[in-house]
Amino acid sequence: EPEQLVLAARLAGHLGGHKLSRWFMRHGRSVFPDHPAVSFYATYFGTQRENPVDAFRDFEIRELDGLTYDDPKLQAHWLATAAMSWGSVRQMTRAHRLLDDALALEVDTGYTLMAQAVVHFMEDQWERALDCAERAWTLAPGRPATANTLGRILSRAGRVEEAANRLYGAAKEHESFGIAVEAIRYCMSMAEHAEGDEQTHWSDWAQELNHDLGARAPLADRDTLRTLDFIRFDVAQFRQDLGALESLSNEGATPFLRTLSADLVKATDKRRLLLPYTPLRQKHNTCLPTAIGAILTARGDAIDVDALVKQISFGGTASWRAMEWLKQQGYAAHPILLDRHVATTLLEAGHTFVFITSHLDNAHAMTAIGIDYAADCLLVHDPSGLRWLRYELAHLGDTEHPLGPEGILITTPEDWESARQLIDAENLDVAQAYTAYQQA
Repeated sequence: EPEQLVLAARLAGHLGGHKLSRWFMRHGRSVFPDHPAVSFYATYFGTQRENPVDAFRDFEIRELDGLTYDDPKLQAHWLATAAMSWGSVRQMTRAHRLLDDALALEVDTGYTLMAQAVVHFMEDQWERALDCAERAWTLAPGRPATANTLGRILSRAGRVEEAANRLYGAAKEHESFGIAVEAIRYCMSMAEHAEGDEQTHWSDWAQELNHDLGARAPLADRDTLRTLDFIRFDVAQFRQDLGALESLSNEGATPFLRTLSADLVKATDKRRLLLPYTPLRQKHNTCLPTAIGAILTARGDAIDVDALVKQISFGGTASWRAMEWLKQQGYAAHPILLDRHVATTLLEAGHTFVFITSHLDNAHAMTAIGIDYAADCLLVHDPSGLRWLRYELAHLGDTEHPLGPEGILITTPEDWESARQLIDAENLDVAQAYTAYQQA
């Protein structure tokens, strides 16, 4: 029966069998091509699209032709799904109209409220988003997608500890693989920012959930097994669990993971250098002002990131404009080009700095905060994410040289003279010339 195929596909996905889930969806679509539920779930959840524009084309065709599902619940789910997709490309008026239509059907099982929370989150309306997510969780406690949404909203609002506690509790109450994965992420985030007994407490919670994670995914396919191993590695690396790392060096799901685990086991320098920073979270297109705020507030300087955004950001923030503002406030702010030597020298001298990655279609600013010597990695606070990021120092900027990755070093005028001695003069000259080119 078509309904059974849909249920089997969704259940397989929740149990770690994503490949099997997609097979059920494809099979259902070939056998029951006109069945509404099969069509909906196979179209929007069961296939790998090569071009995301196809999904928006499907949404527009259904809207323009006035196509609806006879089942009100299915129609509400389609409207909510379309709303989240349009919200992701900043079409908020359209997204809210679709959500209003979905809510008017009065058949919500929590999915529409979750979608409304996601759209408010994209708008940086965090209190409204949280209210919707809380109501969605009340209607459908244990839904992994709602747990993910609730955690993201709480963490972006600076309530990571609350998110970790609630998701850990949900993971203990429900058998969901997805919720346990989210709970581990938040517990590990808390452990990264804690010390002593508190750090042990959070990493113990993560290890506890990690221990039975495989049992929650009995249909685990290759992709899920890779996820499981990376989570095992994450927890083992943080806890410096050499036994677990030794096991991963022999049995890890990927050659990269096996090699990295083996290197950590053999590493003689287990130090982790971590400089002071404030783990601020960004709003839409405000990564650079937030990265600057993470540095300055940790030094005790008062800075209102929202006010700064209004002054220097216009659909993003140019680095030269940020440096001009910093100089107007009395700081010494200079562009630098980053490689292993520059990054490690600055951090070991006590200087955090803005770390900028650039690609053809986007750029992102973060804060370099330390060094993991055992993994030979640069530690970076990403204002758009939950966890530290790690960049291999041996390959720092391989894809961006010779003019990147860029950095911004912020000091007092008095400290600049000593700081500049740490950086090659040619580096500073080229970085300044590149910044002038960008400004022109």
